[in-house]
Amino acid sequence: MKRGLLIDYYYCTGCKSCEVACAIENGIPVGQFGIKVEQVGPWEYEPDKWQLSYIPVPTEQCNLCEQRVEVGKQPSCVHNCQADAMRYGTVAELVEYMGDNTRQVLFVPETDKDAEDVVRTFGQPVKEVKRENPAVTEKETEKEGNAMGLSMESTIGDVIDAGAVSELFEKHFPGLLADPNLQNGAMLKFGTFVQFPQAAEKGITEETLSAFFTEANAL
Repeated sequence: MKRGLLIDYYYCTGCKSCEVACAIENGIPVGQFGIKVEQVGPWEYEPDKWQLSYIPVPTEQCNLCEQRVEVGKQPSCVHNCQADAMRYGTVAELVEYMGDNTRQVLFVPETDKDAEDVVRTFGQPVKEVKRENPAVTEKETEKEGNAMGLSMESTIGDVIDAGAVSELFEKHFPGLLADPNLQNGAMLKFGTFVQFPQAAEKGITEETLSAFFTEANAL
């Protein structure tokens, strides 16, 4: 399953926190980068209209922080992005999250040089990582057993669009249904959403969602 980084460069300020965090996390020497912030512009493309953008670009040294992801954490660049302009997840989940929004770019770095099944994405070689992880296997089994009800595989929209369930969600997470960010992420699965910093800040964790799912599936 291919995973990647979704960059919303409309919000990137060029602070380079991602560069620093990546270098510290992975021990990358000065002058080398796992992710590099590139500046586009400034230039005047129409009278009195200028473009100046910053785009963080993963390099060949990026492995999506496999050592962090394997223990349930986000890549260091995503975790430390000051503008909350980066997302990590499967390619399918990130494409869903993009929706019709503009000024976004999806990168799928090469993460395992020994893996098979090479595909091409945006001209960059990408290889699907095949790795046995007992913890993940156990979670997937639990999800399959709960396929008929709400689970981490459910989307935020599954909750928003269901009257009784949305009321219960409001009880567990007061005020969140009115949050425009939650509305905009209606197609996002909870399993991906809990990896984002804003989820924990809003009290949405695997533990609190588990309690909510248990009560919701008993309705």
